[in-house]
Amino acid sequence: MSENFLKSLLMVQLKVHVSYCKGDSRKTVF
Repeated sequence: MSENFLKSLLMVQLKVHVSYCKGDSRKTVF
């Protein structure tokens, strides 16, 4: 149960991170 919860949480964090990077691509230096 906790394993699935951690996996889903990790996926959510990954999606948020990707969307944040895409949305903030104009402000990044890379």
